[in-house]
Parts: sequence; structure tokens; C-alpha cells
Amino acid sequence: MFDTLKHACLGGCLDLRVRDGVIRRLIGKGLHAGVLDRGQISYPEEGTPQGGVISPLLANIYLHYVLDCWYVEEGLGRKLKGHFGYFGITGNSEALRRYRREVIKVWRKWLARRGGPQGMPWERMHRLLAFFYLPAARVIHSIYAAKP
Repeated sequence: MFDTLKHACLGGCLDLRVRDGVIRRLIGKGLHAGVLDRGQISYPEEGTPQGGVISPLLANIYLHYVLDCWYVEEGLGRKLKGHFGYFGITGNSEALRRYRREVIKVWRKWLARRGGPQGMPWERMHRLLAFFYLPAARVIHSIYAAKP
């Protein structure tokens, strides 16, 4: 998988998290370093240098971004949409908002467990929510639109 990783895609992931120019140049040098294979040097246009010192770092950055996006969009986002589709009836909007808040609290708790002993401050959680879209609580089915 990592031997076909597009450098532009990885650069987009890095743009979201890494602002330090020195680190970016170091990563660029690692990506554009030559690969020695059976006495021949090649300069691949894609992929991370397998066996290189920087390869595990780049793989972790990429997977962190991709898996987090997938988890939020395909996991939490889908679950919330399904919940709102089933329970989203007239008069139930406050319960839907409460359910969404509880999902965010549980997500924050699990992120805090992997983030270290200081936990996940709410200001960081709000930045994360601005970055990853979770659907808003909304009423899907109106009892007034139902046929008698």
C-alpha cells in the first residue's frame, strides 16, 4: 500500500497538521531520496521509501489522517444519520440533540485515552469537530405530513 502512496496526497495530509518548514523540508528530502536496489539507484515518483528511516513516520501520519476520516465519516457519521433517520420525528428534536452531544462526549473520552494523561481539552475537541463533520441532529419525519 505504501509503495503506491501519492506524494501529493501525503502532502495534503501534512498540510493539515505540520506547519514547521524545517520538518516539511526533511520529509520532502526523505520522499525524494533515491532507493538503491541491486546496485541501481532509482528515484520513485510515488510511495514512501520502504526501509527508510522516515517511512514509519510517514506511514503513521497518513494512516492517522485516513483512519480518523474514515472512522468519523463512515462510522460515527453513518450511525448518527441512521439514528436520526429512525428516531427523527416531530417533537423529538431535543432528544436527538442530546444523543449527538452524548456521542461527542464518548468520542472525546476515547480520544483522550489514546492521547495521554492530560486528556482531551474541549477546545481541542471543538477544533476536531470543525475539521471532521458530524451530522447535526434533525427531524426527518413530520407527523403533520403523514396521511390520515
